[in-house]
Amino acid sequence: MTRWEQGRATVEDFVRLGELSRVPVNQHDARSLVERAELHVVTARAIADSDPRAAYIIAYDAARQAEGT
Repeated sequence: MTRWEQGRATVEDFVRLGELSRVPVNQHDARSLVERAELHVVTARAIADSDPRAAYIIAYDAARQAEGT
């Protein structure tokens, strides 16, 4: 079972009850998030040797942003 399948029924219930609403895809915003995530990955790689903790935080933030698309 994929992650989305695991929560699909709950999300659909929230939509049916009016707790969540469907919104159209905004390609511009999605692209902006991906571009920001890509920049964060470049930055994380650049500082990985000198500051691995900060690099990890930045890389995690990049993944979080990319997942939101």
